[in-house]
Amino acid sequence: MANTQGFEVVAELRESSLKQLLLAAWKSGGDSSSEGVIPEKIDIPGPSFPGPLNFGPYAIKKGHIQIPKEQLDLKMDPPVNGLLIKLGTIVHIEIDNPPIESAKLFDITADARIRTPLAARNNTEIVADFTNLPANAVEITITSGDPIAPLMNNAVEEFIHQKYQDETIPHVIDPIPLTLPYGNISMNCRIEFYDDASQPGKQIQVSNSGANKLKVSIPCYLKFYDVTGGAFGFSLQGPMGVTGIAEMVADYDSSNNVVSAKLSTATVELVNLTPAPGIEGANYNTNKSAANFAGMDLDEIIKTGFKTGATAALQNMGDVVVNIPSLAQIEAFAADVVRKELEHRKQIQIWQIEEIDGTDTPINNVVPHALSDCLAICINNMGLGNPGALINFIPASRDFGIATSKEKVRNAFLKERNERYPALKNGNSHTFSEKIEGKTVRLNSLDLKLNSGHMEILGDVTIVDAIAGSINVSASFSQKVSLFWDPSGSSPQEIKHNLLGDPDVSMGAAAWLLSALIGFVTFGVVGVIVALIIMAVVESVASQIGGQVAKDESGKLSSLGAWPGTIDKIGNVKANFHNPVGISSTGLLFAGEMLITSMHELTSMDMARSHGPYSTSGNIPVQFNGGVPQQTSQAKWILGDGAQANQRNLSHRYGKSGLYVAHVQIKVNEEGGVTTEHFTKVQVINVVPQVWFNDFDIQI
Repeated sequence: MANTQGFEVVAELRESSLKQLLLAAWKSGGDSSSEGVIPEKIDIPGPSFPGPLNFGPYAIKKGHIQIPKEQLDLKMDPPVNGLLIKLGTIVHIEIDNPPIESAKLFDITADARIRTPLAARNNTEIVADFTNLPANAVEITITSGDPIAPLMNNAVEEFIHQKYQDETIPHVIDPIPLTLPYGNISMNCRIEFYDDASQPGKQIQVSNSGANKLKVSIPCYLKFYDVTGGAFGFSLQGPMGVTGIAEMVADYDSSNNVVSAKLSTATVELVNLTPAPGIEGANYNTNKSAANFAGMDLDEIIKTGFKTGATAALQNMGDVVVNIPSLAQIEAFAADVVRKELEHRKQIQIWQIEEIDGTDTPINNVVPHALSDCLAICINNMGLGNPGALINFIPASRDFGIATSKEKVRNAFLKERNERYPALKNGNSHTFSEKIEGKTVRLNSLDLKLNSGHMEILGDVTIVDAIAGSINVSASFSQKVSLFWDPSGSSPQEIKHNLLGDPDVSMGAAAWLLSALIGFVTFGVVGVIVALIIMAVVESVASQIGGQVAKDESGKLSSLGAWPGTIDKIGNVKANFHNPVGISSTGLLFAGEMLITSMHELTSMDMARSHGPYSTSGNIPVQFNGGVPQQTSQAKWILGDGAQANQRNLSHRYGKSGLYVAHVQIKVNEEGGVTTEHFTKVQVINVVPQVWFNDFDIQI
């Protein structure tokens, strides 16, 4: 049973159909789109979000947000009288001059949930309104895991790797003069420090060393040469060599999203001394034994000399201070971008209501109301309208329902009755020109009652001089009527009526006139007035719903479409009414199904995917995979080292080690197409220097 709760008409639309509308609005959000749609992508910086921009403590070089179709969703949001729109996103932010390489690119997936109020504009339009979003309307939830913890955990190690690459940490210290405290033994020392990602035993490691302490372990090799002099009757064999670990222990802190390590004041020790391979290691073992025999600890002498000669050089790399954006800053940035983009888009239209030519049923006010599982559009408050009392009256398996109040139906009935039988308006009788068995018939009353499952036409007639040529006979009658949509499937659709049996006629005398009176009532009164009522209902609903209409030969509206056929900036609506037409004591209910499609429904979809990250070593080229080529799309790779390629899949060799940010751009070359980008990291290690000459590379 549909109850309009004090409004003339209430139209309700299911959540599932609103999601169709959201998808159509997204599909219409290509490169050339502006207001009134959902974007398929957001460029950073872009029209709604110009630069320069910061991402927490970092400056943004470039960014891009994709909004994949399969990640869109919508639910009703009664607390804001609106919609809770969910946009799943792929967020790529490239950082300009980050303190550590791993912060060059933030690759995040996140759900954006937008609490969007509904609004009526000029009593003719219902929209999801992005121009009046509450302060906390956009909420971002990162779905790809914590992007901060890896940066916090690896910041010092990565900082030190970079210091090695730029040779702030010296690769070689040579020579370091060394004199033993006994006799006249002297030598020079060469120290080599290593950080080779391809050889774990020669890679710098960072680990915790107790509370608020950090340990940096740098693999090293020490070669002792130019050994001269002797003591206690022996001399040292040269050259000799050892491997070991230069161990730095520094104060460490990682609070307030700042990672710091006081390497400038770190202690430096040489640990894990091991004989070097070959003759150098053999000489070390020989010398160590001879020194022990003479009461000397060769290892301690080497460690002391190392500490003296290498500490300043290692401390010279400086303190680590790495600012890292907080999770809250990342989420706030993404929320701000999404909010500004939607504000730029202003709205998405849900319903365009237009008064139809040839009708006289005005639209005085329109109120959108969000129920828990559908949208209600309330038209023309009759004085006691209460949207909060509405319930979902859409029948099962239907997408929408349009309810008209009993008052509206009755007013339509009275209007048509009084136009056809004006005497009844003032309590007088209407005399028919047609006669029954030669007798004059007067219509004394005619009324309408709505019951469960049918309408009832009630009336009273008088047959003049029915008995003996001078005695009048009165009779009351009632006729049950149902409504149905023409099953032919034409659009717009025509509503018809069905008389449920013969009229129920109650008359005492002149029973011989009963059969004739039944025929007269059926065809001369009920049939005519029901047809007029239907026409009035069609006209009234058409004037307030805005569906497509058709007129009969007299110019009267005779049929209507179930919903407005277009949604501004978005696309088209195909809707049909379905039987049964609901009749109850509270009014009429028309329900049906709909399909909402974008104006660019047939435009190809080809979202950019980089299929990274990538890594390579030496001078091995990277094989970039931009996906399967499409005839309707154009691809472009920007490779991060200044090179570009208008190919979907390609091979590219980098000339230097480092972490690069590459991205692929895919442009759909069709009307309504979109250009999207997808970023990826490319890690390149141990590149052999090259000299280029006449298109040949000569490795040195």
